[in-house]
Formats: sequence, C-alpha cells, structure tokens
Amino acid sequence: MTHTEPLRTCKICGIEAYIQDGLHHFVKCTKPSNQTGRRNMCKRCHNKNNRGRVVTEKTVERNLNRRVTKHYNCTIDEYNERMATSDVCEVCGVENKDKTGHKLCYDHDHTTMKFRGVLCTNCNRAIGQLGDTKEAIKMALNYLER
Repeated sequence: MTHTEPLRTCKICGIEAYIQDGLHHFVKCTKPSNQTGRRNMCKRCHNKNNRGRVVTEKTVERNLNRRVTKHYNCTIDEYNERMATSDVCEVCGVENKDKTGHKLCYDHDHTTMKFRGVLCTNCNRAIGQLGDTKEAIKMALNYLER
C-alpha cells in the first residue's frame, strides 16, 4: 500500500486530511490559486489563535468600512447618512436594539444596490426570505387573510 500525500496538513497541530470529506476540518480559503479551497490551518487551531487577539477601535472601523464598501457599494459616510434617516424599523416600528435585541440594518435592493430603508433584522430577513418581491409578499398577505 502506497502512502499518498495529504490534501491539507495543519501547520500548528499537524492534523491531516487525505480525502475531500476531511477538508471540512480546515478553514476556508478564498484565494483562487488554492486548489482545495482550504487553508493549511484547522478550525480548532484557527479559533485558538484568534481568541487572544485584541480588537481595537481602529480594527472595528476598518472592518465596517470594508464590509460597507463590499456589500452596499457606498462609502462609510453615505452608509452613516442613510442609516441616520430613521431610528426605528420602517416596517414594524421597533427601536434600535430594543429589549428583543433586534438591531436596525441597512436594507438595499440586491440587484441595483439601491438603498431602500432602515429595517430591523426580523423585517429585513422576512422580506429577503420572500424573495424581495411585492408579489410574494401579497401572496403571503392573501394567505394570512384566508
């Protein structure tokens, strides 16, 4: 029986994955050059490494700026200006971070990237689950009225 090379080996603990199913133990990698789609660090070691990290205000700001630019296709100033348009959900009226813990979020059209309004997480998810279409929401309303 010949020894085959592992698909991935953790650089910290040495755990190895010899088959595709074993790769789920390794952290995902988004680099297109990575053939397995996984990094050379298992999830357990990755989590241990990140536990001791100090999160600074600068890091939080940089991450928010990156997320806003990538997901909403706008600047952080535009994002803040749009989020300041309402301090309650524009669908149900719940306040930001009320006793239920729902926070307000930026609602946008995923096709045009156009800002639609400020919604709580529940309303934003509900509209998204219904496919972001008026027709689907009308069908749900008709169902509830029966």
